[in-house]
Amino acid sequence: MVMRNRQGWSRLASSLIGLGLAATAPFPLATIAAYAHHSTALFDATRRETVTGTVSKVEWANPHTYIFMVVNKDGVDQTWSIISGTPQLNIRNGWKRDDVKVGDKVTIVINPQRDGGPAGILCSIKLPDGRTLEGPRDFLVVPKAG
Repeated sequence: MVMRNRQGWSRLASSLIGLGLAATAPFPLATIAAYAHHSTALFDATRRETVTGTVSKVEWANPHTYIFMVVNKDGVDQTWSIISGTPQLNIRNGWKRDDVKVGDKVTIVINPQRDGGPAGILCSIKLPDGRTLEGPRDFLVVPKAG
């Protein structure tokens, strides 16, 4: 009887260990996915571009703030997607939630998308009242010259 009881405990322990491994198995994959999501390889950290347009939408939410703006290039309207930091990072940089509003005509400086598409990471934004707000300075790692 003692033998059976030991085997029962052994099976129970094996089951619990297996369950624990199964429960934690997805976490390394989640970490990889989160890292890939936050990649900035799409953008050229060595270049800056200045764009002027009218704000069409602002998404002040985690994990990033987005500013969508309509830019007229060569007589054609394009919607640009500009990524900024988290709301908390923007606040640390002196922003208020209502600083950028739909309808505002703004001038932005961005690290542009590598393929020339209408997107970028915000370096700074000049508001209609003349103030300039900084983007997330530590968002992109800029390679050192050399």
